[in-house]
Amino acid sequence: MLVSGAYRAAAWQANLLGIFVGVLSGLCYAAYSLMGRSASQRGLNPWTTLLYAFGFAAFFLLNINLLAGRFLPGGASRPADLFWLRDALAGWGILFLLAALPTLAGYGLYNVSLTYLPSSVANLIVTLEPVYTVILAYFLFGELLNIVQLAGGLLILSGVVLLRLFEGSPPAPALSELQASPE
Repeated sequence: MLVSGAYRAAAWQANLLGIFVGVLSGLCYAAYSLMGRSASQRGLNPWTTLLYAFGFAAFFLLNINLLAGRFLPGGASRPADLFWLRDALAGWGILFLLAALPTLAGYGLYNVSLTYLPSSVANLIVTLEPVYTVILAYFLFGELLNIVQLAGGLLILSGVVLLRLFEGSPPAPALSELQASPE
């Protein structure tokens, strides 16, 4: 919230549908991560699971877009609206690169990482995404951060470091165990 500026009241009043979709996408990502870990534990090929996940998602999103396109913002009211790029090869090439590189490669490599790493470590690395995004925005677009956004990034980094430091340590004894001990 601090990095994205969602601490401001104006951000919450601007678009309630966007906030709902953002929270829902976070929950769906958590479910995706749990299912990816389960698939990797069963020995399924990570690229095959990605094919099925994206295939089903494309099928359902296409149907939702076509059936409810008149009611959804940015939706297609007829199938021809899906091909609004028409014969612009540069546009289709950029669209393909955006689909192939960040999306397929990102999710595919995440699925592969679940076969080698515990899901807690993989998700810990994914937690750093807002920090990496901020760094790239600074170098690529010259975007500057205010002190609250910097503090949010430092909190994320601190949380990741603390979790890594205390990941293997035994848990502290519960209060009831301390009270029951004869010492």
